[in-house]
Formats: sequence, structure tokens, C-alpha cells
Amino acid sequence: MTPTFEMEVSTKRNVPSKNLANTKKVLDAVRSEVRDQCRILDGLDLMKNSSLLRGEVLKRIAVEGTSGCFQAAANDNIHICGGAARELATHVCGEIRN
Repeated sequence: MTPTFEMEVSTKRNVPSKNLANTKKVLDAVRSEVRDQCRILDGLDLMKNSSLLRGEVLKRIAVEGTSGCFQAAANDNIHICGGAARELATHVCGEIRN
């Protein structure tokens, strides 16, 4: 499973914003090293048609019954939360089932 798009932030960041070009370089490196040894789930591809995607960031939508997901301090530019996390998990499960 490779990285996906960054989460938007609602407050001041405590980490630099993610560069999508760097994410693509990581994906290229993973593909180059893994080749046909295992299946790669491309996080960018899985979320490219998301209604939550705004440019290069995923909109923060809280999932009922959960807390957090709204402050920049929680954003490490790797992990996603709320509605985007739920959607990504749904896509991953669909890919695994196929």
C-alpha cells in the first residue's frame, strides 16, 4: 500500500506540506524494487476519483462517533482520517477481494 494524497489542515501546520511529486517518486521506487514480487496497491490511484479530493489534498470529513481529524497537529502528511480514511479502506478492501 503506497501513500495517498495529503489531508487538508484547518490550523497551523507542525510539519511541512507534502509534495505530490515526491509521493510519485516514492511510488516509482516501490514499483521498481517490488516488480512482480507482490501486489502493489497504489494509494494515489485508489483515491484519484474521490469526491473528497480537492486539487492535491483530501477534504477532512469527520466520521460520526470518532474524535480528532480536524487539527493540523494530527496531520503528519502520511496518515489520513475521517471520511477519507473510510473511503480509502473501502477501496483497499475492494482491491483485495478482486
